[in-house]
Amino acid sequence: ATRGIILFGAPVADLLGTGIEDVNSMGGWAQLSIPVNPVTVCVGYGYQESEVVIANPLVEYKYEDEISTSAMFINARYNITPQFFVQPELVYYDFGKAAQKIDRTYGPYEYLNGDNDLGGAILAGVHFRYNF
Repeated sequence: ATRGIILFGAPVADLLGTGIEDVNSMGGWAQLSIPVNPVTVCVGYGYQESEVVIANPLVEYKYEDEISTSAMFINARYNITPQFFVQPELVYYDFGKAAQKIDRTYGPYEYLNGDNDLGGAILAGVHFRYNF
């Protein structure tokens, strides 16, 4: 039977439909802020991964749902007044690889949905903030 699209980190039923498979999930981010007068430059990286593996003892494969995403950013905060600042920023998102692949015991992975690269995006913007 073909499974539908798996949501990020969503639990799934086991092959018999009598239980729920464990979902391994982890993520985190790090940021470094460096004051370089007259701005404060921030760079950072974040990562999130979720995985479910279902082994079928009746055939020679295990079904794997795995997806991971990551992002990198840089911005520079410039105070115009003590209460008002402007912050241009640039972000790159990597949407990762599609889930739903079969790991054959004696062969390469087979992706059920064809090409599994979900692509990425680059976003640029400016954040304006006034603190009252």
